[in-house]
Amino acid sequence: TVQPVKTPKAATEKVPSGELPTGPVGKEFVIPNPTNVDPNQPVRIDFQMTASSDDTKAVITFEKANFRQEVPLKKGQMISFTLNIPAGMLSSEKSTPPIIILSNNPISVKYVLHIGDYSQTIEVPSLQQMGVEYYVVTPTGKSPHDDKKIFIVNFGSPNNVDVYPNVEVQFQEKSYPAGSKISIPFQPFEVHQLQSKHDMTGTKVEATSPVSVSSGYNSPKGVTPNYRISTPLIPTSFWGTSYLVPSMALPGSSDIVSIIAFQNTKIDYQLGNDKKSQNLKPGQVFQIKMTEGKTLFIEANNGIMVVYYNTGGKIGDETYEPYLINIYDTTKYGTMYTISGNPNLQKNVAVITIKTAAASQLTFDGHPIPNIEWKPIPGSDYSWAQYDFGTKPVSHTVKHPSSPFGLVIMGYMKQTAPQTSPTGPQPSGHLGKEFFVPTPHIANQKEPLRMEFRITAYSDSTVATVLCEKTNFKRELTLKTGQTGTIELTIPVEILTSVPSTPIIIKSDKLISVTAVIFRGGKTENTEILSMQQMGVEYYVMTPPGKSESDSKEATIVNYQFENKVDIYVTSEVDFDEKKYPKGSKISVNLKPSQTVQIKSKGNLSGTKIKATYPVTVSSGYSCTGAISPCYHVSIQLVPVSHWGKQYIIPSIALPGSTDVVFVTASQNTQLEYQLGNEKKSANLAPGQVTRIEIPASSTVYIKASAGIQVVYYNTGGKVGDRSYDPYIINIPNTAQYGSNYKFSGNPNVEKNYAIITILTSALSQLTFDGKSLSNLEWKTITGTDYSWAKYDFGTQPVSHTLQHPSVPFGIIIIGYSKAVEYKQIVPAAPIGPLKTEFDFSGPKIVNKNEPVKLEYRITASEDDTIVTILCEKANFKKEIPMQKGDTTTYTITVPAQLLEMGGKVVVKGNKPISVIPGPFK
Repeated sequence: TVQPVKTPKAATEKVPSGELPTGPVGKEFVIPNPTNVDPNQPVRIDFQMTASSDDTKAVITFEKANFRQEVPLKKGQMISFTLNIPAGMLSSEKSTPPIIILSNNPISVKYVLHIGDYSQTIEVPSLQQMGVEYYVVTPTGKSPHDDKKIFIVNFGSPNNVDVYPNVEVQFQEKSYPAGSKISIPFQPFEVHQLQSKHDMTGTKVEATSPVSVSSGYNSPKGVTPNYRISTPLIPTSFWGTSYLVPSMALPGSSDIVSIIAFQNTKIDYQLGNDKKSQNLKPGQVFQIKMTEGKTLFIEANNGIMVVYYNTGGKIGDETYEPYLINIYDTTKYGTMYTISGNPNLQKNVAVITIKTAAASQLTFDGHPIPNIEWKPIPGSDYSWAQYDFGTKPVSHTVKHPSSPFGLVIMGYMKQTAPQTSPTGPQPSGHLGKEFFVPTPHIANQKEPLRMEFRITAYSDSTVATVLCEKTNFKRELTLKTGQTGTIELTIPVEILTSVPSTPIIIKSDKLISVTAVIFRGGKTENTEILSMQQMGVEYYVMTPPGKSESDSKEATIVNYQFENKVDIYVTSEVDFDEKKYPKGSKISVNLKPSQTVQIKSKGNLSGTKIKATYPVTVSSGYSCTGAISPCYHVSIQLVPVSHWGKQYIIPSIALPGSTDVVFVTASQNTQLEYQLGNEKKSANLAPGQVTRIEIPASSTVYIKASAGIQVVYYNTGGKVGDRSYDPYIINIPNTAQYGSNYKFSGNPNVEKNYAIITILTSALSQLTFDGKSLSNLEWKTITGTDYSWAKYDFGTQPVSHTLQHPSVPFGIIIIGYSKAVEYKQIVPAAPIGPLKTEFDFSGPKIVNKNEPVKLEYRITASEDDTIVTILCEKANFKKEIPMQKGDTTTYTITVPAQLLEMGGKVVVKGNKPISVIPGPFK
């Protein structure tokens, strides 16, 4: 990605294939802002986005600059827009919010960074190209005093990242020696950077959940003009084994290709006509110098990363600055690319690499490419060429009917000028727009199985669709705010008994929550489904003891939309793919998009670790074996490690005379403290260790941990009167997941619906159900905490209910009872009502006229793409806040007391319905 100091300036970019998900095409992009630049220099960022479909809408947000822009695009269209950042806004070396781009259809994104006279073009990887393991490459730089940098960008959930520097580095004003381990906790959409005066090439970055990592260097403070070189790195999961590097060196220059391995690897390479080999160790970097006209062919026995550093040079009297670019392996090549000319360049050149035998069938806009000079790449059956496709801002298609090829764009620039678009964070809790549900695998099933999906909407005109490809099933449902609708489908025996099984996909145009209900043998079993946004890459299995020693313990893994690798570290002997694997084995599985796999065991699978390259869902539990009738199946969708919490409060759910069990799992060394009734205990847990806490009826538990833990509740069943109830499993939400407003509906298929509520004791009086007080409930304190709990029977009518508190978050679990049904549900927090587009607030009573007054407002958005405006005309104050559906923010404004006495008021407006609650909040 090239850009120089003078005109004409050069720019290169990797152009994605329109067909391959492994290229830099996606719907979600997170861009680290350019921190640590000259505080006296303003920054301009020009974004360029190219759409792969019609009716594409991209949104760009930059929270720190209160910037938000929405851009519509058509298929093949490239749109540009500019973000100007004032001097000093990005001078801090501490974490600052990133720039976020979201789109409803796949797009590719690049941006040009302008600092003073310096420009650099950078390609942006999407969320789908993020990974959990990286190795850093930092070129030598223009000066020995240059600052080498690593930027780590987190996406939409809390994360933990370990950095293993191979030289002394600085992070958050501290120095860390070579060989140390730096553990960094990340909040959603947080960015951190590390820097050094030394070459950090070979530094390893390892994350719990996918992140993006960029590296490079920039000029030291005080150096004028500024310069900055960086590139997004490719995670190890995307590394390849075969690379072709065409000639890109400028006349008289010597460029550098860096090759890095993450395991013991042998590489064979041919530079021009010179063949050589090299053995690499994990983290080792090997560099090859390339001069003008030379090409490079690389093959390796294991995945490697290849980064090209153009050292700059001259064409005539013009000087061009260095740039850094990833080289993609040949498996990432595509058969069709959509590109656009850039009118701000003097020349746009496509550098094409294709099999020599296929070159004659390559077309540009449907026609053979005229006057193109193909040159062979020695050692391979490929050739390369450059093609000048002009500067008009129109869409072009480069295509071959069958043979994949590689494409890099190089530009020679007079001046720079592209542009962009923004968005906000992803929804939290159990809400989402896309869900993957594994179909049960029941080896001895003799009859079709009926499933029911109960879908709750949080916006009017919500359209949800349930799809099952194997049965050609598709059903749509339109819902209003708070409404719960039901879609039923019948799963044939051949799908229930097949391996691998087929997932059911649920999609919606707006946020929903989903509960799946299985009807079998006169009983029902229900499971709450986590959305795609709550998927993760690391899980720990929990399987309760079951009803019988012969029960089959199970763990089911459902892959999402990309090819994926999953490693399973089993804690008991398991059956998988018609083979037996002993306790302690590592099972590696390559999954195709939407593929489901399952492991089974007669032993306890609790503590089994599942680690994926890309997000998956994992369910675990047990089912009957043999000829037991009616058969039973008890399972739960697990929470990924990235969503675990440190504090849990568990009210009494056990049936009379029963003793339930809470299973607590750790992913790292963890100190656990818990109080069961009046009894306090503690425990130290190792990674993967599971501890049991037995809970008699009417007992409560308070759990606190030094690190994130998974807490799963196993109701062992029991009797109420003369009726017996089967066991079930449920995730317990941690206190950080509590909300102050919930919407749910009665279930007419049960005899009683109970809401189990946990809330701060001091806040009980303001809790309301459908706007009415719940003060008549029988509240019981939870020993060791400031919380109380109660059970509320809200009836079986299938109507929408709202349970809310004006300011205090609380937890809720829904339990239903009937002769054949045990129903349980974790209800996601919903936007708070009442909903309006404008709220007027007069100031509070003035106590001291000489002190300013702090006014707080808690604002919740009910729809995506909401813009909230806070106004106080008397104080000449105006603030705009972009928000997404379900977002809640607390905003504080300080106003002189005299202005409030003079009739000053605060007005909060939304372009879409919002709820606003005035503080103060503790």
